[in-house]
Amino acid sequence: MKSLDIDVRECHVKFGTEAPATPVQAPDPSVMDARKKLITEEFDELMIELDARNMVGIISECIDLIYVCVGTLVVLGVPMMPFWKDIQRSNMGKEPAPDGGKWIKPSDWIPSNPKLVLHRLRQLARGQE
Repeated sequence: MKSLDIDVRECHVKFGTEAPATPVQAPDPSVMDARKKLITEEFDELMIELDARNMVGIISECIDLIYVCVGTLVVLGVPMMPFWKDIQRSNMGKEPAPDGGKWIKPSDWIPSNPKLVLHRLRQLARGQE
């Protein structure tokens, strides 16, 4: 199975949407404005379905929102999986809350470090390791 960002990248290429191979240095403001609009629209549609308790609508809108968010990474030239793995590692280091609420960060918890992941990706893109 391909990763989500590869699927979304294929769609972007098919429709002529930006899909750089490496992380961009400075995102174009008009591209970011368009992404904000798409994300807001999908988020609002999800909120409507959540309020309606419409299971099919919730599923559809969650996937649409994920697709648009992953598409934002695609237009930025950012592969999702290195960041996903870093956040997954960080989340798995947390502990359940006794009251079932928000997970607890123990004293030895190590947060995700997207800045470091991005730095490493840029080094790889420049042929440095």
